Amino acid sequence: MKSAFSRFGLLLVLGGCGAGGTDPNTASCVVTAAGGCSGIVGTGGSTSASPTPPAEVLFKPSATTTYPAVGGSIAVNERYSASGRTETYISSTASAESGRLSVAYNPTTAAFTVRVSQAGAAVNILYDDPLFRTAFGQLREPQQHVPNIQGFEYLSKKQTDSLPNIQETFFYQTPGQSTRYVTLAGFVRHYRDLDNPTAVRAFFGPFDRLATAMVLGTPSPASSIPMTGRATYQGNMLATAVYNLDIDTVADVRSRLDWIYGTANVSVDFAKGTIATELTGSFVDLPFSELAAQTPEGALRVSGFNRPNAGVPFAASGTASFTTGRNTYTGTITDASVGGTAIKIGIGTMEGGFYGPAAQETGGAFRIQGAGPDQRVEIIGAFAGSK
Repeated sequence: MKSAFSRFGLLLVLGGCGAGGTDPNTASCVVTAAGGCSGIVGTGGSTSASPTPPAEVLFKPSATTTYPAVGGSIAVNERYSASGRTETYISSTASAESGRLSVAYNPTTAAFTVRVSQAGAAVNILYDDPLFRTAFGQLREPQQHVPNIQGFEYLSKKQTDSLPNIQETFFYQTPGQSTRYVTLAGFVRHYRDLDNPTAVRAFFGPFDRLATAMVLGTPSPASSIPMTGRATYQGNMLATAVYNLDIDTVADVRSRLDWIYGTANVSVDFAKGTIATELTGSFVDLPFSELAAQTPEGALRVSGFNRPNAGVPFAASGTASFTTGRNTYTGTITDASVGGTAIKIGIGTMEGGFYGPAAQETGGAFRIQGAGPDQRVEIIGAFAGSK
């Protein structure tokens, strides 16, 4: 593999490799797949290597840092006209080195920048206002179809100063709770061109939805991976999903972009270089504003979806392998089910690695695409855990 988690990858730009003596306003660090920094770049443009990743909680760095990550995106794009509705479905993963998916954190301004060039989307959004940090249950809260999960932090921005209407929410599991060196994150983008004069306003104009699930952190140096012994990592999993079995029975049904949250159990045999992963969870009950439902667009969004999946259980298992002394692994998802019904798997992949100075944590991504006839089933997610 050329870089960490090269099949799925996201590239996340965040703060600090802990480079001593550098100016945090100008210094930056690229955390490599092998662990440590590929370079610390200051105002003079000079570069020096750092062999060891920082022993600090994510998002509390001393200089701008680039973290590798894995994950993927699902997009559903809808178009309305006098002749009816069309729905286009896109799912996508990319290599880590492509930089198609990134999150930047500036420790000086506490600002996040999220970039998504995946599943047909082109997103480059800056969360630089403290007011963009939000929570559920108040007048200001994350947009529709964002999961309300305890222990996650949310940043939401609605671009209303220009058309079209776009709202984007980035959310992540607060580091230091379940894990320190790796964490789960998600992103939701809604694009509604309601005022485009070329759109047929009576049919609410184009409506595009994007959901991304990812895991990011500081990979362990390859030299720190144990060559003997076993370990069990426990933590959480987060996934975005389309589970639409109604396409063949309900006319013009719309595909719901769901979220799944639960637990992850990863068993590693370092001597044999083998991994067994068990994922369990359930579909999240996505909040929906009653006020929004009273609008024509809101009513359309509520009534047109396939059947709700809130509370339905999800389970998957997979195996992976790695070369002794390496910090990354690849494998397959061998079994998956929703509501106790097995998914006929067309694509089942898993990829991940070890995180922290001495492989204290692990994290990875998985993709399950159904191969059943006349249905749309795909689950793209991530998991993270610690010993």
